[in-house]
Amino acid sequence: MKPIVIFASLISFAGCTSVKREVSSTAASSAAPVEANLLSLEQALGQSKEKTYEYLKSQITVTPYEGTLSVEPLVNVPAEVLRGKSLNAVSEDKKAMRVALKKYRNWSLPRKLAQAEKFISEFTCEQVIPTQALAYLMETDFPQPTALQSAIQLHEKVLTCKEYAGHESRFRLSAFLIMQGHCDQAAGYLKDLPAGVEQGVLDRASFMISLCGQKPVAAKINPLGGYGVLLTGSSIQLNDKAPWFLSASSGDEKWDRVLASLFELVTHDKKASFQHVVSRLSPDEFKKLPLPFRTSVWYLMNASSADLGVFQTLHPYLAENPQMISAASLRLLFPVRFWEEIVVAAQKVDPVLVKSLIRQESAFNPQARSQAKAVGLMQLLYSTARIFGVSKKVELSQPDVNLKAGSKFLASLIEDFGQPELALAAYNAGPNIVRKWQKRYPTENLDLFVEMIPYSETREYVRLVNRNYQIYQHLLIKPSAQQTITKH
Repeated sequence: MKPIVIFASLISFAGCTSVKREVSSTAASSAAPVEANLLSLEQALGQSKEKTYEYLKSQITVTPYEGTLSVEPLVNVPAEVLRGKSLNAVSEDKKAMRVALKKYRNWSLPRKLAQAEKFISEFTCEQVIPTQALAYLMETDFPQPTALQSAIQLHEKVLTCKEYAGHESRFRLSAFLIMQGHCDQAAGYLKDLPAGVEQGVLDRASFMISLCGQKPVAAKINPLGGYGVLLTGSSIQLNDKAPWFLSASSGDEKWDRVLASLFELVTHDKKASFQHVVSRLSPDEFKKLPLPFRTSVWYLMNASSADLGVFQTLHPYLAENPQMISAASLRLLFPVRFWEEIVVAAQKVDPVLVKSLIRQESAFNPQARSQAKAVGLMQLLYSTARIFGVSKKVELSQPDVNLKAGSKFLASLIEDFGQPELALAAYNAGPNIVRKWQKRYPTENLDLFVEMIPYSETREYVRLVNRNYQIYQHLLIKPSAQQTITKH
C-alpha cells in the first residue's frame, strides 16, 4: 500500500506544538455581566457530569413541560420556541434550477453550444436561471475549449443581473480564469462583491484570490470556517479568559422550562428524545437568549451526545464572535468521542483523518442514517461495507464494526487516488465521478481542484474535513507504539 499523504496545506499547523492563545480585550464586553457564583464552562467540562448536573439542578426553578418523558416529548412545548415546519421548503429559484438542469443534462455538446450562443446573443434577466444551469452543464465537456469558453460567457451574463444572487457563477468563472492563468480577470470578479454578502462568501472570495497570490478580500475571516483555516494558516487564537458560564435563567419562562425539560431527559438517559427536542428548537429564537443560558443548553447537548445541535448553533455564534473562542468552547464544537475505538480501527489510515471525517459524516451519532441509506459513524452503504468485512446490515450501527470497515474503505481510496483531498471527494461523491472530475479539471493544484468540484456538497465536505483535521491535530492525543490513549 502507498504511504498515506498528509494534507500539504496543513503541514505548518500540524507541526505546531500548541494552539496559540491570545486574550482579546474585547471579549468581556461581548457578553452580559455574570454573577460570581455561576459555574464556568471550563469547570463544568473538567469535573464529573454528576457534579455539573447537581449545579444545574440547584439553578433550575421551574418545572419541565408535562409529558417530557412520554413518547411525544414536545406535546406541551409552546410553538413559539419551535422552528417552523416550512424550514426545508425549496425556493422557487431552486425548483426552476432543477427543471433547467434536467432539461439540458443529456444534451450533446453541439446542441448545448447552439443554445449557449442563443442565450449569449439574446440574454435577458428572465433567462438567468436556465443560463446558469447550462453554464454548469457545459463542464461535463471540459476540457473541450469551446465548452470552457461558452461556460465563461454564460456565467458573465448571469453576473449582469444584479438582482440575482449569482455568487456561484462568480466563483466558477473565477476558477476557470485562474485555471487559464488569467488571475487579473479573476481578481476583478472576486473583488467586485455586492454589499452585504455573508461572511462565508467573503471568506471564499478571499481564499480564491489568495490562489493568485493576492491579499484577502474580507476585512475579517471566520477562523473556524472551511476557508478560514486555509487563510489563517498556522494557528487558532484561543481566549481562555472569555466569559463562558452556565445559567438556568433566560428571562423567559418558556425557555427556562425548555431547559428544565432537557435536563429531565438527560438525567433519565432519554438520548433519542433529547435529540428530537433540540432538533425542533427554533435557532432564530435560541440565538436571542443570554449566552450563559445557551451555554447550559450546549453543555447538556454535549452530555447527551447531541453534537449536531451544538454544531448548528454554537458555530454561528463563534463565527460572529471569534474573540470568544476558548479551549472549553472548542471542546464543545469539536468533541473528542470514539477516539480510542478509532485508533484501534484505523490501522492503515491516519486516525485523525478518520476522526475528522466522522464529525462531518454523522456528528458522532452511531445510529445516523442518510436518505441514501448510509448508516453509522462513517455513513457506510451496506453494498460498500460488505466488501470490507461487514456481513449483516444491522452491524453498521455498531461503532467498532462501522469504524473498521469505514477505515479500510478510506485507506483504499487514499491508496487508489494518492491524495487525501481526492479520496475524501470520492468518499462523499463516489470514486467514478471523481475520476471524471480528474479528466475535466487540473489536479496539479489541489486547492484549485477542490474549488472546481461541481458538487457544492462535496466541495464543502472536503474543505470542512480539512478544517476538522487541522483542529483535531491539537485536541487529540496522538497514538504511539508505547502510548496508552487517555480517555476523554
